[in-house]
Amino acid sequence: MVAGLAGLAFVFYLMDQTILVHFYGFFHVTLQVGVFVVLECALAVLAISTCKARQWLPTGRRDVAAVCVLILGTTLGAVSLNHASKAASAPVRAVIYQHSTVAATLLDMGRRLSLQPRRHNDVIPTATVVRLHGAVDRPSPPLVDPRTLTAGFGADILIITIDTLRADHLGLYGNPTPLSPHLDALAAESLVFERAYTPSPYTACALPSLVLGMPFCVLARMGKSQGHPTIADVMARSGYNTTAFVRDGYFPPGHQTVKSYGDRKFGFDQLWGERPTDPAQTDRTLSFLASQTSLDQKLLTWIHYMGPHEYPAGIGQYREKIRAVDHEVGRLIAHVRRTRPRTIIAVTSDHGEEFGEHGGTKHGHALYEELVRVPLIVYIPGTPARRIARPVPITALFSTLVLAAAGPSADPRIVPQVGAEDAPVLATISRRTSSTFRQTQAMVVVRDQKLICHLERDYCQLFDLASDPGERTDVAPQHADRVRQLRVPLAEWLQLEQ
Repeated sequence: MVAGLAGLAFVFYLMDQTILVHFYGFFHVTLQVGVFVVLECALAVLAISTCKARQWLPTGRRDVAAVCVLILGTTLGAVSLNHASKAASAPVRAVIYQHSTVAATLLDMGRRLSLQPRRHNDVIPTATVVRLHGAVDRPSPPLVDPRTLTAGFGADILIITIDTLRADHLGLYGNPTPLSPHLDALAAESLVFERAYTPSPYTACALPSLVLGMPFCVLARMGKSQGHPTIADVMARSGYNTTAFVRDGYFPPGHQTVKSYGDRKFGFDQLWGERPTDPAQTDRTLSFLASQTSLDQKLLTWIHYMGPHEYPAGIGQYREKIRAVDHEVGRLIAHVRRTRPRTIIAVTSDHGEEFGEHGGTKHGHALYEELVRVPLIVYIPGTPARRIARPVPITALFSTLVLAAAGPSADPRIVPQVGAEDAPVLATISRRTSSTFRQTQAMVVVRDQKLICHLERDYCQLFDLASDPGERTDVAPQHADRVRQLRVPLAEWLQLEQ
């Protein structure tokens, strides 16, 4: 019996470590608690067997003794784990979480058993500063100097978002495999942002942020996500017909923080909410554009492709999906160039994808480069092509397109001034609750330095992207002062209460 229970505990442990890693927290919590309970049951069975063999207790009291052992063991285990999770310093936690799977599981169990709310004093400075708060609930500054964008005034706008598209898999970002000839050709005539970051590696946070120009899920936690005009609202006031070929399920369906936007189709005149194949998505968009015969009617059109998100398995099939969606983008751009040549074209993605680089798969669970660095291409007729190397957020596309096509008077919230070279770029992982979102990880990039803070596990990692683009070496222990400096914009951005 004891051996069987121990074997069951081991099976639960293996499931926790190998199935849907980084996903479905309740599933993993259940497995971790299962390991704990099964081991306690094994201890109780062992106690009964020992008492029976040694005749230490009368028969009628053995079950009571076993229950007492179970309760005592569970209580002592919970107290010990909880104490260990609180007592471990940030550097110790970092080493444990990065190098010891068993100890990390024990620390997580202790944290979840805690009756006290977790504070982030080890991660975020105690003093909460409000200097950057205006940047959170206002559109991000434009990507480039607005004075260089005047050639696009009054032009149509086409926004193309491609789900789950890593930047480093495209030729324009250095991939030697010819997966993206049409995107590469567009980039040769466009503004190309070499280090563009999504605000979240999770579609339900990234896409609303894109159309608002602000980090939606951070605003939701603050209770400030409602009432902001979307890019469709702003451009409609400037006389644009606005249409989106984007499934509304890509936003948090039924969630109260997004319901007011969903009820009015995020401000778009038309929102085509089905989820067709990529070729059907292109056909539907081409049919719509062909029906717009008046060149005097300005258009804002947004199309979202899902192809790379839906690869069956493995990086090879993922790359084939990129090749296929690039073909669809080529069809769409060729039509637009032929029929409405004065069209601003912007291409980006909601997030990337991991293929085991840091021990995980898929997306939504971490803030490493393969998950948060995405393509960003902006073609503006009459604007010279160039590449911009500084880190930028894709939320800045909102201000850039509005200023280029409609000018600064279209939205007085926009500050028509490009962000500083060393302006921090931030991102979070946000988990949905019944009424809002909570942030579990946060990232800040300043020039070539990147800080990732695990808010619930209370430790940070620091990477030098210039010398370590694969984020293999955490240099936080050697650069504690720099870690403290980079925590400040995170505190200002997230407005965490201490």
